[in-house]
Parts: sequence; structure tokens; C-alpha cells
Amino acid sequence: MIILIVSFLAMESLAAMMCIHQLYGQKFRISVYGALFILANVTIYLTINLGHANEAWGILGYFLICLYCICRIDRSFRRLLMNIILDILVIGIVQLISALIPFIVEVFLGGLGFEINEYVVMVRTLVANGLVLLFFVLMGERLRLKKLSDYMVGNDKVYRLVLSLCVAGMVYIMFAYKLYGYIELRNYVIILIFFSIIGILAMQWQKSTMESKAKSKEIEILNSYSSAFEELLTLVRSRQHDFGQHIAAIYGQHTIHKTYEALVEAQGEYCQTIVEENKFNKLLLGGSSIIGGYLYVKFLEVDKKGIDVGYRVNARELNCEMPVYEMIEVIGILLDNAVEEVLRNKDAKKKVWVEMQKVKDGVHIKVKNPTPFLSIEEIDQFFERGYSTKGKNRGLGLAKVKDVCQKYDSEIVVRNDVVEGVNCIEFTIWAK
Repeated sequence: MIILIVSFLAMESLAAMMCIHQLYGQKFRISVYGALFILANVTIYLTINLGHANEAWGILGYFLICLYCICRIDRSFRRLLMNIILDILVIGIVQLISALIPFIVEVFLGGLGFEINEYVVMVRTLVANGLVLLFFVLMGERLRLKKLSDYMVGNDKVYRLVLSLCVAGMVYIMFAYKLYGYIELRNYVIILIFFSIIGILAMQWQKSTMESKAKSKEIEILNSYSSAFEELLTLVRSRQHDFGQHIAAIYGQHTIHKTYEALVEAQGEYCQTIVEENKFNKLLLGGSSIIGGYLYVKFLEVDKKGIDVGYRVNARELNCEMPVYEMIEVIGILLDNAVEEVLRNKDAKKKVWVEMQKVKDGVHIKVKNPTPFLSIEEIDQFFERGYSTKGKNRGLGLAKVKDVCQKYDSEIVVRNDVVEGVNCIEFTIWAK
């Protein structure tokens, strides 16, 4: 009898493992983890079948398959939850269909007068599980369970349905408690599982919502600043057609000015005007379309305030974990602070510097502005939430920069630096 029980339990466990592998889109190969799962699963259900343990311990079988998936296949909770549910449903449906054949035979034998005892029931179960295992061996990848899994994982309605069913299950158990005055051990276990699933699903749902909002914000920024980049590109192309006319104008000035000194001065002024008109064109060479478009818009704003911008940008591909929209937010805060400090300090040189360089381990961002020499104690206060040289409770920008850097394991360094003979405060972000 025990051999029969062990046999059909092993077949069922093996079929469940094959099904779960197909749901993950992986070929099934027996491993140490697989052997341990089958051994532990068979031991648990054998103990229950022999009456040595409460049926509630059968829940451990599902924990075991979860543990197997985490250790052997994938740690994504969302896919794990959906695949466990699908595994139970698929195995259950195939078992019901497979059990029809031995059941019909059993009924036929009973009609002929054969005694249907416990041994016959065990044989029927063994045959049914054998057919289930044979089904998964023969069908293999032709079942395409991975597509079903992908649909379930990617469908938020299914996610909400699972959450609703967990809540409904808990409500039913609590209603039964109110009605009968007690809760069975297995129902306590089920409540614990439901609580865990609801908690994890709620966190996953919140994370998914935040990621969706972040993606929407990134798309909005992409559309906004890509158009600015295209505007710069169109402007440069249109000015290329005027290049010959500029050369002719510079060359023709010798017919107007009578002295060499006057000619040099006029040509210098004309060339400086051309340089000023095209001073942000280099953004086309070194920046991505989004970053380049954003910097172009910001530099124009700064330029209108009478502040010169020195820049060096070489980051066409952003090989770092920090998303573009948050990188833009960081650059914006640092640049706005630099401009405000320059405008506030009337004696400061009217210039800010921006650098953005792609390096092997990420992207380096530097923003500098002229300022009197600052001590280490003064620099340390910059990132305290609420601290600001502009007044109380206004220093939230740099605290936000610090939060973003910590979120993506990026480093931020602040120091004094001398640029063009002027002391500057330099903010450096190492986005990894």
C-alpha cells in the first residue's frame, strides 16, 4: 500500500515540476533541487495519507514549490504567484480528465460485482497520475504555457482578480468563524497565506503604479526635449546656408575700413557675433537628444539672464541606472542653484560651468558657479533638508539631489575649485 502511495505522489510531484518549468518557458531537467522537492513533497503527503499529520500540513507542498522556483528558476514574485496558481489549475484540470478513464473502469468493475476497496482506489489514483505525467512528457513545449503565463503576468485585471479572491477567501473564513464559533487549523494557515499574498501584492501594485508614473513622466520629457533638440538641429542647418555669406561679409569689410586696426576690430566683432549665435551648437555632437534638448532650453534661459555658460558635454549614450527624467531633475536643480547664486552675488563673475562626460562606469556630471571660499562645515549644511542661503525652509533642492543619488547608488562630491582665476563651488555627480 505504501509503495502505491509513494508512487502516485512522486508522479504528481514530477508532473507539477514539469508544468511549472513549462510556465516559465524552460526545459525540465532533474536537479538536486528537483530531487529534494520531490522527496520532501512525497514525505509530507505520505505522512498525511497515513494519518500521522493534519491535512493543513498539505499547504507546505505549495511553499516547497515556491521555494523551488525561487532557488532554481526566477525570484520575481508576480510571475511566481501567477505561475503557482496556473500550475494548480492546469494540474487539477488534467487530473480531472485523466481520472475519468480509471473511474469508468472502476464503475464497470463494480457493476460486474468486483469489490471496490481501498487498494482499488489507490490503483485508480496511481493510473490517473501516471496519465497526467505521460501527458506532460508527450505534449512538452507544444502546450505553450509560457504564453499563458506572460498574459497573466502582464494583465493588471488578473492581478486585481487574485487580490479580490484572497480578500473574498478571508471574508468567507471570518464569516464561518462568526457562524460556527471556531476556525480549523488549515483555515488559520490559509488566512496567513492570504495575508502574505495581499501584503506583497499591495506592495507590488504600488511599485508598478510608481514605475508606470515614472515611465509616463519619462515619455513626456522625451517628447518635450526631443523637439527642442530638433529645433536646435534645424537652426544649425539653416545657418549652414548662411556660411558663405558670412565669409563674403568678413572678406568684404576691407573695402569699408581704411585702416588695418579698424578692419581687424570690425572683423573681430563680426566673428564674435557669429560665435555667440552658434555657441550652443556643440550640444548636437556630445549629448543624447533628450539631454541635449534639455540643456539647450536651460542654456537659453541662463543666457537671457546675462550669464555666460561654459559647457563640455560628451554623453550621447547614458550607461547608468539613473533614468533620464531624474537625471534631468538633478541637473536642473544644480543649474538653477548656480544661476541664483550668481545673480544674488553682485560681485561674482557672471558665468556658470556645466560638464557631462560618459565614463566607463557611468556618467559624470559637474556644475560650477563662482562663490566665496566655503568651509567644509558650510558645505556639509547644503544637504540638510530645509537649509538654504535664501532663507528658512527653502533648501529642498539639494536634499532632493541627495535622495536621487542614494536611490541609484550614485556619489555626490562638493568642493571648492579655482576656474579662470575665480573660486567656484563645484558639484560632481557620479551616476553609476
